[in-house]
Amino acid sequence: MKIIEPAKTNKSLIAHDQTHSYLNNLWNKDYGLGLYFSAMQELGDELLIPFIVEENGVEKWYFAHHALYDGTSALRELNQVVGLELKTTDQIAFKRVKGLKWITALASALLSKPHEEHKFINQKPLEKRTNNFQHFFHQFTPEQTLQIDSQAKAQKVSATTYFFSQVARLCTKKFSHNKVTRWMIPVSIRGQIQAAPLSDLQASYIGVNYVYEGPIKELNQQLIKKLKKGEHWGYWLISKLGLYLGKNFILYGTKKSLQKKKTLWFGSFSNVGDIGGKGDKNIVIIHPVRWHRPLGTTLYKHKNSYNIVMSVHESLEITPEELTELKNDLCQSILAK
Repeated sequence: MKIIEPAKTNKSLIAHDQTHSYLNNLWNKDYGLGLYFSAMQELGDELLIPFIVEENGVEKWYFAHHALYDGTSALRELNQVVGLELKTTDQIAFKRVKGLKWITALASALLSKPHEEHKFINQKPLEKRTNNFQHFFHQFTPEQTLQIDSQAKAQKVSATTYFFSQVARLCTKKFSHNKVTRWMIPVSIRGQIQAAPLSDLQASYIGVNYVYEGPIKELNQQLIKKLKKGEHWGYWLISKLGLYLGKNFILYGTKKSLQKKKTLWFGSFSNVGDIGGKGDKNIVIIHPVRWHRPLGTTLYKHKNSYNIVMSVHESLEITPEELTELKNDLCQSILAK
């Protein structure tokens, strides 16, 4: 395991021509919600979604610009380019809220905004912004996958909650002085909105508080409650309103956020779903991280097996040996009956 520097990594850009056009005209309104990533790009904080395609022991890196894609659409594009034989159907999106439910959704998002600083055990101070990271990947066997599904069912929680609880518990113990950590959970809104002409970014998120070693059923209920309230639609609406206020507003807000000396988001956990897959090629989907959200985890089923990938921003001082130990502890915890 080593520090990956996206800017220096020998890689292929997904949609090279479109990305080149984007970088030459960051503020074209046809990028829609991608303009928030344009602000980050202009301020020196480029955010790319990393992938590794492995075949016969040979790895090749691919990156998608987050202004143009969310994880699902980037994966679909990569599938077409590389021929991964993945499922290309969209995730089941939560239906768009209507009428007065917009008020509930907006209120949930506003009340859910993080305020408490995460007191990391070992995060280096914000100096030069980079998105360099370490990561680990683990693929469970099909038999272990069935076992995990059975364990989640026995506890009457979703697979997302089951994996997230294990990841959050170990990361909170390893990296934070806090007993409550704040996580971003991406939510697909694909098929419920009209994508921008030049960007296939159709995702939002909810904010979840993880209480260290708290009951897993309470965590599961927290996720369900926020989704039912439509909190992800509230965050989407806030972002849409920001677009109407224009470039200067987006730049001001992004700059203010990037200059904060506090980390309000501890990490992010994304369940991409069952992506299928055939043949000899394997895919590693890596969650992008940055100083203000230094931990990322991606969960997905590939060829009937759960795959889990954790990325750790370079500001969190952890040795490769410690990261391997964290991986082993996580896998053992997930499989423990």
